[in-house]
Amino acid sequence: MQDGAEISEDEERLPLYAAYSDEARYNVGRYRGLGLVTLPLANAAPLSDDLRALIASSGMTELKWEKIRSGRGRLAAEKLINWVFEQTTARRLRIDALTWDVAENPQMGHSGYVGHHLRNLQHMYTYLLGSVLPRRWSNSSHGQTAPCWRIFPDEQNALDWPAIAAQSPHIERIIPSDSQREPLIQVADFFVGLAVFSRANYDDYADWLAQDNTLLEDMAPTSEDSLPAHVSGSLRQRCLILDLFYTQAKARSLGVSLRSQRGLKTYLSDMPITFSWYTPQG
Repeated sequence: MQDGAEISEDEERLPLYAAYSDEARYNVGRYRGLGLVTLPLANAAPLSDDLRALIASSGMTELKWEKIRSGRGRLAAEKLINWVFEQTTARRLRIDALTWDVAENPQMGHSGYVGHHLRNLQHMYTYLLGSVLPRRWSNSSHGQTAPCWRIFPDEQNALDWPAIAAQSPHIERIIPSDSQREPLIQVADFFVGLAVFSRANYDDYADWLAQDNTLLEDMAPTSEDSLPAHVSGSLRQRCLILDLFYTQAKARSLGVSLRSQRGLKTYLSDMPITFSWYTPQG
């Protein structure tokens, strides 16, 4: 500290980093997930502007995973994936996708209790923000103390956000936000949706890969009649996206597994795009 200057407690709590989050299928299906996009707070506004332009140029209103059901959606997803690779390579942002298996991690609460999905979701948010988040950007220059974070989750009024923040002293504030206004939340949604899909629909992906692995972009689309009965047009688009992402991630040596694990999984936690599987404690 120079010239006897003192740093106030308020100044020490100024957030240096931002995190944008969303969940996928938290109350339905065997596999559930949470996505997290983290970046220096100073990068949030310019990267959000980039995303708005990308979404608009793709003729989409949002780029959430559930919106990807057509060829147009797939092309927009390809643009997004390329954009993310560009930003993560430049160390402007990073992505974490946490998934869990309900069969291995049963929902809290007795059978028929509708609140147990939300209790489990709150537990996962507490784990993600309390245990995973502090390790992100830990090598950045922010002094001797852990960096302070501001969190922008997609709006979920049923969660006790103050309780989650209270368990994580590195969080300055949690601000539930509208994903249409915060495109970085859409990125979190897209990647956790991709992660959940890779586990829940791996058999569909394997079937598609066996039948459609010679498809080229300049060929006429396969007709619906030629697809397996359970592989719909929208499912095929998602299989194409999953395969595109995995192929490019592998070419970039990002340490992402898919076929050996029957779902996207990253073994090294310091990768800029990380797919982790929650392991029940105890």
